[in-house]
Amino acid sequence: MSVFIRFHLPPILLAVLIFLLSSVPASEIPVVLFPGADKLIHSGLYFTLAWLLHRSLERQTRSEWIRHNALFFSITAAVCYGWIDESYQATIPGRDSSSGDMIADAFGSILYAGCYILMMKLQHPADRS
Repeated sequence: MSVFIRFHLPPILLAVLIFLLSSVPASEIPVVLFPGADKLIHSGLYFTLAWLLHRSLERQTRSEWIRHNALFFSITAAVCYGWIDESYQATIPGRDSSSGDMIADAFGSILYAGCYILMMKLQHPADRS
């Protein structure tokens, strides 16, 4: 399996899925299961997007600098995509741009970074500084 299909295509596909979900008019969105469920979904999607972007950037071969800073760039890209997505949502009938959703998107992205850093520290205890 090619590197593109395995590592670079998944974040693109997730970004397209998020865009498609954002394109659904408000009248066609199912009722949430419990208060705050939509924020949980937002956080989960953007946690996953940050992870897939990080995985992709760590495996790109064009720039050692980008690979070395892949976590920073993946979180930044995911947060920016969340902001762009929320802005786009405001153009869909019955939908609006929600700061709560933007915060949930950013939270999911940053949560991924925290989990990744914690996992690295637990895997490499001698490197703790």
